[in-house]
Amino acid sequence: MLNRFSYIFLLGALALAAFLYVHYVSDRDQQPARFTGVERCRVCHEAASAGAQFVTWRNGPHARAFTSLGSDSAKAYLTAHGIGTAGCISCHTTLGRAAENHAEEIVNAQGIGCERCHGPGSNYAYFNIMKLRDDFTAHSGVVGSLKDCYECHAASLQKDSLHCPFQRRDFIADSAWPIIRHPLPSHTTRPDTIIELRK
Repeated sequence: MLNRFSYIFLLGALALAAFLYVHYVSDRDQQPARFTGVERCRVCHEAASAGAQFVTWRNGPHARAFTSLGSDSAKAYLTAHGIGTAGCISCHTTLGRAAENHAEEIVNAQGIGCERCHGPGSNYAYFNIMKLRDDFTAHSGVVGSLKDCYECHAASLQKDSLHCPFQRRDFIADSAWPIIRHPLPSHTTRPDTIIELRK
């Protein structure tokens, strides 16, 4: 009698697992990619043995991009010019736009996170997908490029009239990259990196 209930329980558990897999995992590729925030990336990218990419981000300028809008100097500038932070959001947040819900408010408050350069992570932020670049890009992942930097950083302050008033000199991505560089560790078996120095 006990064996019969064990089989029924086992079959029920397998049926439930199959349902949950189909409902939550296999359908994720058909869903529009959503921003997940840096905490999702942190799980795999914080340890030194994995390359400590999260630590590099947390200690770098992009992690403070949103909070810098609340600094005394930023407030003074915005007040003096009679403008709000709405025009700054495009370059000081991962979304590049105002948040539409609480989850997006959290992502924006994290400043410029991983997904600004690598795309919304809901479809690719899984260990089995991140192992190979082809899987990463097939699931909406974006390989970063130094060209991306110029969406917000002005190459020439004289020529680019729309630039952050706190940018004091021309921006050169090649020189800035070492400050935020976050490669994979040299011992990885993965044959590629997620950031490329493409111009």
